[in-house]
Amino acid sequence: MKYEKYLRKLEVMFLELLKDIEQKCYNKAISSFWFTVELLLRLIIFKVKGVTFERSGKLISVMNKYVIKPFFPDLADVINKLNRLYIYRRNADHRPVIYDERTFNEAVKIYIDVVRILLNIAKYFKLDVGKIKELIKKIRI
Repeated sequence: MKYEKYLRKLEVMFLELLKDIEQKCYNKAISSFWFTVELLLRLIIFKVKGVTFERSGKLISVMNKYVIKPFFPDLADVINKLNRLYIYRRNADHRPVIYDERTFNEAVKIYIDVVRILLNIAKYFKLDVGKIKELIKKIRI
C-alpha cells in the first residue's frame, strides 16, 4: 500500500473511531485505537525503511529499533504505551473482556499520548499528517 493510501485509510479509521466514541461503543473504540496506531506505525516505518510489516509485535520492534532508539531516545516510554494499547485491543477482540467507561477513559489517555508522539515523529520525517492532527483534537475524555 502506498503512502497516500495509508494516509487516506488512517483518515477514514479516525472518522469511524470518532463515531464509535460518540456512540459509547467502548470495545470497538479500543480496537480502533490500536488499528489507527498501527497505521501510523506503518506510515512512519514505510518512510524510514521503505517496507512495512504485518505483525503488531514486529511493527513495535522495528519502530523501537529504527526510529525511537536512533532518532528519539528520550521517547523510549512510547514503546511501553504501544504494548499497553495492543494488550487492550487483544483483550477487546480475543478475550472475554468487556470494557466499561472507566477502562475506556484509561485507554484513551494512553492513546492520545501515543498518537501525539507518533504524529510528531511523522512530522519529523516530513509526512503530511495535518488532517489527523485536527481529528485527534476531537477526541474528548
